[in-house]
Amino acid sequence: ARMQLAQFTQVGIHCELYYYPLYDDGDASRVSRAIRLAEEFGIPRIWDDVEWNTTLHGPEPGPDIVIPALNARLWQVHAVGSLVGIYTGRGFWERMTGNAPLFAAYPLWYAHYYLDDRIPDFEMFTPFGEWERPLVWQYQGTTTVAGFSVDLNAAESVFWGGPEPGLPERPTDLQIAESAAWLVARWTSGQGHLVEQYHRDRLAWTLANLPPFEEIPQ
Repeated sequence: ARMQLAQFTQVGIHCELYYYPLYDDGDASRVSRAIRLAEEFGIPRIWDDVEWNTTLHGPEPGPDIVIPALNARLWQVHAVGSLVGIYTGRGFWERMTGNAPLFAAYPLWYAHYYLDDRIPDFEMFTPFGEWERPLVWQYQGTTTVAGFSVDLNAAESVFWGGPEPGLPERPTDLQIAESAAWLVARWTSGQGHLVEQYHRDRLAWTLANLPPFEEIPQ
């Protein structure tokens, strides 16, 4: 990865990073390596890959494992001030997180392949996980371009210009409050304890980062 980044950045190609978690003790190290590379090469954003290969890695993890682990990885990236997004497809997200809406504040890199050569129409995106629109759409898998094996992606124009307007990179009090109804609904399905922990994590971050009372504008 370092050699590729060095070559690409040297000629001015826009680069971003992603990591593939395995939901084991090595995930924190994988994220740390991505962070180091991002800092070394001035990469603006790191993507968390939410998908799974059962052939290579065994049974697919479910929401009880994925939600808290994803939350921990995202905040590991946040802690160093880097932008972060989520790469996933509808099927993976629905199975692995129970279609959780709690991460919708993060940019989505959507994996959905066509069987032809058309460029995806972002207006045709069907929302899931409370994402209304992806930032990037991966629409073809392994493809040969100029002799290189690549995946093909289309991106919104704001992708090239840095952070997206109106898309918060950290949860807000309003987001926490609005997801309370989802918490109640998930509790009835037997996964409430997972969401409750996620809410506690969000609330802890919010409280820790609120300014002192006297500094809040009147």
